Amino acid sequence: MLSVVIPYRNEEYLGFTVRRLHETINIPCEIITIDDGSEQPVNIPPGTTNIRFNQPIGAQFARHTGIERAKYETVLVIDAHMNFTDDDWAKKLVNYSQENPTHIGCTIMRGLAPGRMAMKDALGRYYGAHIIPFEESLEDLSMHHVQTRRILVDKWNVTKTCGEVGCVLGGAYFLNRSWYLETLLAPWEELRGWGYLEANISIPNYLLGGKNVCLDIEVGHMFRQVTPFQTKVANILYNELLLAYVVIPDKKEREALIDRLQLPDDEITRDVFRMLDQSIAKWYRRYLVDKGQHTWTDYKAEWMNPDRVY
Repeated sequence: MLSVVIPYRNEEYLGFTVRRLHETINIPCEIITIDDGSEQPVNIPPGTTNIRFNQPIGAQFARHTGIERAKYETVLVIDAHMNFTDDDWAKKLVNYSQENPTHIGCTIMRGLAPGRMAMKDALGRYYGAHIIPFEESLEDLSMHHVQTRRILVDKWNVTKTCGEVGCVLGGAYFLNRSWYLETLLAPWEELRGWGYLEANISIPNYLLGGKNVCLDIEVGHMFRQVTPFQTKVANILYNELLLAYVVIPDKKEREALIDRLQLPDDEITRDVFRMLDQSIAKWYRRYLVDKGQHTWTDYKAEWMNPDRVY
């Protein structure tokens, strides 16, 4: 009934996460772990199907690989440092997804900390996200320029309510496998490395007639300040620009938004634009327009309205 996909690299909490899944899931399930090129030995917990890549393929493509491999229609994709409640959360999630196969969902996210992974120690409650067009942060002078200015940024909702959201967020995402592969056409397959995972599925899902939701299920997520692996800013920039390329059909609007990034004419920028030229961005943008049930203008009006509190 449920396939759980867990990408990881150099992850010390993988065993804990898998154990908690086994302890709390009371329906037929499979757990697929995807080793995204770990440089350090990781103990593979029992009761999983492990797929190892000797070189990093990126967390986004690892997630896609797990979804392709899954045998059940309902797939839950999670990070490798999470905890779950001792109730019927898995059955509730599967029932919802089966009744709403066009919905991409996240859960109520609770914050955990290293060494304090019990759900009773979880802090806060986070209810999905919305998108803002631009954000600038120049406080940390050590940050790379790709990180100081961002477009189409996901921001936590403040209304604290479940239901439809503009963007899933939080590290635990459920979807219908056939909807992801056959209608959305596997948007995570095109991403590189890490970054912009959520918006790159949420906005196309809305455009193609699906809904993004926050389900009334609590999941604990250890939020890290530093990842146990290096991230390439070129990949982050690529995923960011790919999103703009595929969801914004008007060239002038798209270029005006990208111009706000003030990208220098350096090797990283040139490489990223070369990658974009070789990507399916133009084809997928046309697909979203031709097959879409909603438009980019619709999405902005409903989920990027500056006068609305999300």
